[in-house]
Amino acid sequence: MILVVVLTDAAAASCAGGGRELVLTEPPAEAAVTGETAGDEEPPEEEPSSEESGETAEHPATIWVHVCGAVNREGVYELPEGSRVFEALRLAGGCTAEADTSYCNQAAVLSDAQKVYIPTKEEAEKLRAAEAVPQEAGAPETGAGSSGTAGGKININTADAALLTQIPGVGESKAKSIIAYRDEHGPFKSTEDLMKVSGIAAASFEKMRDYITAE
Repeated sequence: MILVVVLTDAAAASCAGGGRELVLTEPPAEAAVTGETAGDEEPPEEEPSSEESGETAEHPATIWVHVCGAVNREGVYELPEGSRVFEALRLAGGCTAEADTSYCNQAAVLSDAQKVYIPTKEEAEKLRAAEAVPQEAGAPETGAGSSGTAGGKININTADAALLTQIPGVGESKAKSIIAYRDEHGPFKSTEDLMKVSGIAAASFEKMRDYITAE
């Protein structure tokens, strides 16, 4: 509480005679202090930062795809998971004038370590002719329009990982090993060269022989 000192007339007269009289009065209501000041207010609580709360920015998963054949820039490209063939072709500078762009399904979803081969018009014509030949009894179904088949057999030089897994005894791991060897050493000169791939022994190759070709 603030005290206001007021001198009355009597006090003024007393002061003239050397004495002092003080009259204390209550301050006006509007001058009363409630006791709450700006300094007494508690600051608002700060929201914890994303780092303090343990939240981190999520990075989308990526895949690596080998694009080759009748494209302007052959190479291995990184794309977001779930990308499609046409997006990989865009990174490779698009197809050349000799490319048969209708042979490959450009809307297909890509997978990691996949090889996208775009044939020329001449190559595509030969591939379509080979696919028109009836498959031998017991040969694996390869599906129309696949770029990894020739004469009803799976071409180990052009087949992607999904097609390679249709070869007896070849799982995802061996399919990736075949593609990795092919990318490093070039096309297989014969089907027997498949035994140079780690994990494929002579016994395993004998089970594959009738289902594969190297062209």
